[in-house]
Amino acid sequence: MVDDIRRTEMKTYQARRSADRRARGLIPRTVWIRSEDEEAFRQAVARFADHARLLEAVTGGVHLPAIEITEIIRRHALPYDPEDFIFLSRVAEAIALHPLESTRIERRARAIIDRYALPATWEDLQ
Repeated sequence: MVDDIRRTEMKTYQARRSADRRARGLIPRTVWIRSEDEEAFRQAVARFADHARLLEAVTGGVHLPAIEITEIIRRHALPYDPEDFIFLSRVAEAIALHPLESTRIERRARAIIDRYALPATWEDLQ
């Protein structure tokens, strides 16, 4: 009984997360490669996978620590300012801590979204 409930909750969660990812233009890829090519393949696609993880993290998906956001941006020379992405990933926290500054926080978040043409809205960040 409990296992069935948990299984149903997990399926619902995964379906919602998949829909959220697709709405942001993030798609899964499954390919077959030779086992000898696995490491080279992993290195070749790391930039794309990390970029998707980064975008998901700052648009309301799975949380990434600030240091990891910075490392992804620097490792792959992505065209983002790490401070902007850390700010976006912490919008809900910033509003909770400083509710009187919510207008300023919203303006900055919208400006960052526009600057990088991110697949997100202000509402996604709250």
